[in-house]
Amino acid sequence: MLRRAPGGVKHYWVKGVPGGIIMPPVMLPFRIDLGPVELGPMEAGTLLGVVLTTVMARRRMGLIGIPRAALLDLALGALLGGAAGARLFCAVPGWIRGLGAQGGSGIYGGLLGGALGLALAARFKRLDALGILDAAASVAPAGFVLGKIGCFLAGCCYGRPCGVPPGVRFPPGSLAFETHRSAGLIPQGGSASLPVHPTQLYEAAFGLALLAGLWLLRGILRRRGSTLLAFIILYSAWRFGIEFLRDDPGRHTFGSTILTDAQIAALAAGAAAAAAWTAARLATPRTPPTSHPPPICGP
Repeated sequence: MLRRAPGGVKHYWVKGVPGGIIMPPVMLPFRIDLGPVELGPMEAGTLLGVVLTTVMARRRMGLIGIPRAALLDLALGALLGGAAGARLFCAVPGWIRGLGAQGGSGIYGGLLGGALGLALAARFKRLDALGILDAAASVAPAGFVLGKIGCFLAGCCYGRPCGVPPGVRFPPGSLAFETHRSAGLIPQGGSASLPVHPTQLYEAAFGLALLAGLWLLRGILRRRGSTLLAFIILYSAWRFGIEFLRDDPGRHTFGSTILTDAQIAALAAGAAAAAAWTAARLATPRTPPTSHPPPICGP
């Protein structure tokens, strides 16, 4: 599977992957002790993403008449709902299959829980829930970008082996390194994981593209709920595809060996959003063409 790179350097070539790669491991291993919880790169990226999204949403919600005093309640509702949903996305399938609670979190559970928490907070405050969800969806990709950068720095959510740039390697302590070592893919004393696709950075780049795309399409997405549905459809299509490059473990808790949990969720969410988009378009009455009276001819 592996052979030593020439010159005795502590880097390895991937057999069967053209070119091989020699580059330093990447990862920013820090842990901040906050008492009952520890804050690592992934958690820090997620937290900064929530803060950035809240700041950006503040202006968007102001444009639709949402008072600033309600923003804290809305943000708390989205944060609590997102955290609960992300955990349940991984835990519930384990309970159903009799495997007990599974660790980890899932972004689809986070998005669904966050949207539900945001909508409930909006209804409690007697505000326009659908308009608020549209505003939140238009800036959510910005928070997604920071979250994925945090995943990259933590060494999780990595991709399949990739022997040429942009392949990257992760050091001991990362999920990629420990998984490859447990599978016997790297030798004893190896200094880093196999070179893998940095799918976290691919997803961060997509988040920037999605943020720009939703901003450019703001003139078209005028119907209430259309921005939210566009976000779900575009993200679901992307996530279904990028999963073919992902290689981190624990992505089949739903029981499928062909599609990952995220791909199954992407198909369901994308189909539901597309159906809602189509139903909204069909329910919108078409404006009949304006008939102009014939010109009056002079004498």
